[in-house]
Amino acid sequence: MQRAAWCLALLSLAAALAASSPEENLKALRYGTPEAQEKALDEVMAGRVPDAGPALVELLGQMKGVDQIKVVEALGVVREASAVRPLIALLSGANPELRIDVVRTLGLIGDSSAAPAVSAALKDGDPELREAAATALGACGTADDVPALGAALKDTVQLVALAAVDALGSLGSSRAFPLLKPLLKDPDVNFKRHVVLAVGALRSEDMNRYLKALLKDHDPYLRGASAEALAMRPRDAALEASLIARLDDPVYAVQVRAVETLGAWKSVAAVPALIKALRSDEPTLRWKAVVALGQIADARAVDPLEYLRDHDSEVEIRAAAAAALKGMK
Repeated sequence: MQRAAWCLALLSLAAALAASSPEENLKALRYGTPEAQEKALDEVMAGRVPDAGPALVELLGQMKGVDQIKVVEALGVVREASAVRPLIALLSGANPELRIDVVRTLGLIGDSSAAPAVSAALKDGDPELREAAATALGACGTADDVPALGAALKDTVQLVALAAVDALGSLGSSRAFPLLKPLLKDPDVNFKRHVVLAVGALRSEDMNRYLKALLKDHDPYLRGASAEALAMRPRDAALEASLIARLDDPVYAVQVRAVETLGAWKSVAAVPALIKALRSDEPTLRWKAVVALGQIADARAVDPLEYLRDHDSEVEIRAAAAAALKGMK
């Protein structure tokens, strides 16, 4: 047994010694054999060759097929801005897999100069490419791309429309609100949740007032999503009372979302209500309340947290209470 362990250790050491340095991998990308280039690309994909961008751009024009796709993906890993033009040129090719990977990589690079080409891909016949384009436009686009994403909201493929919703949230432009608001009536609860989260990501104080109204909506999915969306926004003292009121919501999932946001906001005003939530029969709600109280770190929570640490029936909650107390002392 000991001999086997020594053998494994020696093999690991040999593998470490055999690993190429970043400089050697850069040489392999430029001048190596196809096998050496393949190995170097694996190192780039693993994040071990951070300065590989220029070499990858050179390599991009030399490879075809599957190898070219791997170079495109590697450019997304290093996020090489100088690759934008040669990548856009590849969008005119016939290989659908390559075009999808190109659009995804342009999104990872996040250079706004790619936005027109990515926006054009929203009209492609391939729904997977349209979905990739919507996602990428959320990363490389600007407020000027809101209309194009607005048109994608009407795509007959829901995954494309969902990607457009998320992208509008990523852009954060208040110009997206009139496009998103009608979608809150969509019957798909997951789709509605994404719409509310996108609204919460818009850079406008008006969104706080709108989310406050949704906290009282008859639809529990909208109430829960609005509480979740508020966690992404700066603390708003005027909204704390509305969130605290959701701790008495008849729907358990809404309570959980409200607790999470109050913890993220470090709401001192919510401490009494959160201590009350520690007595809930729902383990997840107790756990979330423990975490929230740990984030707020108010001395009033010490005694009830100590009780849960010592007596709660759930081991995860006892551990969470111990961690919360440790952070408070």
